[in-house]
Amino acid sequence: LGDVYKRQHVKGRLSEEHAAHVRNLCGMANNLNQLARRANVGGFYGERDDCKVAVARIHELLNKIGI
Repeated sequence: LGDVYKRQHVKGRLSEEHAAHVRNLCGMANNLNQLARRANVGGFYGERDDCKVAVARIHELLNKIGI
């Protein structure tokens, strides 16, 4: 049992900057979900450009976070 406690690591809280990035990412994921729903109803071509922009923003934010 003692070995189990030695392997555990304490993680600090997210910095304000990282917390803001996570909130932004959640909002972007929600927007992408909405775009996917609209694309399923009306066809992808009408939503194609918006989807590309959303994916590019998510990719950029993931790079900032370091994921």
